[in-house]
Parts: sequence; structure tokens; C-alpha cells
Amino acid sequence: MKTTMKKIAAYLLAMLLVFQMLPAMADDNQTTSGTLGPITNYREKLTITAPTQTLTVGMTITLTATESFNKVVWSSDDPEIATVIAKTGEVTAIAPGQARIKATADGHTDSITLRVVDNKSAVTEDAGTVEEKESEESEESYSEAESKEPLIIIINGTKTKETYTGKEFTSSYTVVCDDSRFDESKLSLINEDHLAHGKDCNVYQDALTDEDFSYSGDERVEYVITQGWLQIKPAAVTVKADDATQKGDEIPEFTATITGLMEGDAPETIQYTFDTYTAGDKTYVTPVCEPIQGNYRVTTEPGILTIENGVYRAIKLTSDWPAGEPAYAGTMITMTAELIGFENVDYTLQWQHSVDNKEWINEPGANDTKLTFELNETTVQYTWRVVANY
Repeated sequence: MKTTMKKIAAYLLAMLLVFQMLPAMADDNQTTSGTLGPITNYREKLTITAPTQTLTVGMTITLTATESFNKVVWSSDDPEIATVIAKTGEVTAIAPGQARIKATADGHTDSITLRVVDNKSAVTEDAGTVEEKESEESEESYSEAESKEPLIIIINGTKTKETYTGKEFTSSYTVVCDDSRFDESKLSLINEDHLAHGKDCNVYQDALTDEDFSYSGDERVEYVITQGWLQIKPAAVTVKADDATQKGDEIPEFTATITGLMEGDAPETIQYTFDTYTAGDKTYVTPVCEPIQGNYRVTTEPGILTIENGVYRAIKLTSDWPAGEPAYAGTMITMTAELIGFENVDYTLQWQHSVDNKEWINEPGANDTKLTFELNETTVQYTWRVVANY
């Protein structure tokens, strides 16, 4: 895709990668910094995942919590129904009933209710004469299968997260049954349409029912079905402005290189334009686009267009939050603006934030070289910049 460079605007802002600094735009009265944010590694809510929520007595499963949480502590509200090992999340079913298992980490909690059922036979004989028993055994309606507890087969729709590859994904399921009579080879899925299928980035829900399964054994069967889902996440794509050199009065055409596309997807799949700004003897060219486009999560990288020498003023932004580390809700983050080339200039500062890199909102009272804000579900979306007026 190509876009012809128009006259360089006095006030255009480049979209940059998280916590990346580039020299500022400049005109006669104003310099605008590069940007910080949005934070892309905001940690997800603490969430428990269970291979099944229905257990039989004596069964053991291991619960897991969101990976970014360390030192999770587990507890059960009714150890007589189900016990859990505090450090590992290993649950053992003790007796029929329901127990709520809680996970706690770094002040965050989540809980899940587990159901315990008893699939053991409990057949007792009533007192009676030998003749009565022989008569009962001789009845044609007697069935050994009917005298036993049913097979309880637990079907768990598998919760899977896949990254877009251009191909269709299909979810699966797992089977749990600790009854010695159970033979998994006799169980078959007769309606695959009720599994989750998808190609586009989305979350697809299973819709399994008892009628989707067939068991060829003689045993009476009861199904316990936990629905699952298939999540297809966007793949990473990078749009990098190609470097070019301006010669004389020639106006070059800006181009960009796109990497990360799946086979079969053309570069035109990603829509972008160019922003430019001047700093010193260079013009910086940055692709501008929506961060989520179709099945892709898009990041941008700038290129350089060399121009004549000029006054170099820039604002460098840094943050005290380590880049690449998980971002915790409630954390206080301090950003610092370092001004370059303003030694003999009277100026005022204004911090601004945006959620779309188009509309910028002044942060009230934020006129110093440092700004501290609390990270939450709203502020994590902000992209920050600083404007110096002089």
C-alpha cells in the first residue's frame, strides 16, 4: 500500500510501541512528545480452571489458576465433601455433596463449586423366604443392569485458546469416569456439529447434549456435561515504514513492509495511513492503524526521511514500570518527561491521554515533568503524551 506524502503538518503525532521514545514533533510554538502506552500486558483476573466440576467419591483432580499469579493458596469450605491441598490445588472427592474451592493470590480471589456424586452400588436384600427370592430371580423382568447404579460419564468440553493460523480449529472434549465397568472404546460422539468450530478470532461455545453421545455397553448410562469453548486469538502483525531519503524538492512515496501475515492473506488485509513529524534534520514517518484488525493484532514501527538541518527539540518519556513485566491492577505508575533542547526556552507542559490516538484529553493539573496514575481497567487503555508550549 502506498500513500503520497503531502506537506508535512505542524502537529501530527506518531503512534509508537509501548514505552518507546521517538524525537518530538516541532513547530514554532509547540513540541509534542512521542507516546507511552497503552499497557498491553495487563494481567487478567484471577480465574480458576477445572478439568471437571462433577466428581465421583474418591476421584482426584488438580485445579489451576491464571498463569500470571504466583503462590496461589487453595482452600475448601467443606473438607468433609472435598479436600484441597493448599499449595497445589489438588482436590480429592470425599463424600456426596457440594464444596466450594477458593483460590487466593496477591489479594485476588476466585472460587468454583464442585459437585461430588456416589456411583457405587448399594444394593441390600430384604428379609424373605427362599421361595420368595427364587420367585423374584425367576421373573423375566429382572435385569442385572437395572439392579446397579448407572454409569456416570462426565463429558467436559475442552477450553482451548488458539492463535489464528488461517485454518479452521475444532474443539474437543475429555471423558471422566472412574467406574470399573466403563469402557471408553464403547463411547462415541454421534453429532460433531455440537462441538465448537471456528476460523475467525472469536470465542465459540460448545452445545453438547446427552443425545450427542452413544454408549454400546449394556449398562444404564447418565451423562454429566460441562460445556467448553474454543477461543481464537489475533496473530501478531508488524507494519514498518520503509526508510527513504528526500533528495532536493522530490516528494517520495511512503511505503511500509508488513510481516506476520498468514499464508493466503494479502498485505491489503491491513489498513493503515502515515503520520510524519520533523525533529532536527530528520522527518519520522510512522504507520497509523487500528491495533486490532480482523484476525490480527497490529503494531507499528517508524521509518526515517532525511531533511535539512533544523532546531532539535524533543521530549523523551519513560516509566518506572518495567517493560514486559505483568501489569497489576491498582499499581501506581510514574511517568517522567525529559525535555531536550529547551535549555533557554520558557515553556509550559500539559500531559494528555487518548484511547484512539486521535482525540487527546488534557489530564487535569498534570503540568509537571512527572505524572503518577493508578492502573485499572480504564487507565490501562490510555496512550499518554506531553505537549510543551513555548
